[in-house]
Amino acid sequence: MIRVKVRVFFRATPEQAELEVEQGTSVEALLAHMIEENLQESGLGREKAAFLSNRDNLIVLLNGLAIHSLAGWKTVLQGGDRVSLLPAMAGG
Repeated sequence: MIRVKVRVFFRATPEQAELEVEQGTSVEALLAHMIEENLQESGLGREKAAFLSNRDNLIVLLNGLAIHSLAGWKTVLQGGDRVSLLPAMAGG
């Protein structure tokens, strides 16, 4: 098992957690795990699960780098990694 730090910018104040996952876990598998955990909660947990499920509007950073500059959703996590999940922004 490895430990990774996750920050979710779902509301005004980012939520931070340290999760334990299996060696070889991908960003995609981590996100699926987080969605499943939040679906089991009522209220805000379900809203967060919906936020995490909308990949088209989700920016994922691994140690400060966009996962698309790495191996995308298949990027394998390492112990001590920092994952940030942010809403996509647009405007002008």
